Amino acid sequence: MALLALLVLTGYTAFYLIPSTNRERAFLEQKLEETQAMVGNTQEQIELKRAFLHKLNTDPEFLERVAREKLSYIKAGEHIIRFEEEE
Repeated sequence: MALLALLVLTGYTAFYLIPSTNRERAFLEQKLEETQAMVGNTQEQIELKRAFLHKLNTDPEFLERVAREKLSYIKAGEHIIRFEEEE
């Protein structure tokens, strides 16, 4: 009787638990790859932003250009003339 119970338990493990564990492992490996790719992409974005910030802090001409283009800043006595593009 104990041998039969052992055989049933072994069969259950072989046919149900092992494949389920393999599927779960494959799923988790896929999630790990996706997460690592996201982390790599985020690290690249951080480095680009750090380089941009460093250039803003160390290059006055770059800072002026960004302020003019993105924030529409002007120097005293200057005027902004904007042209609308026709569609």
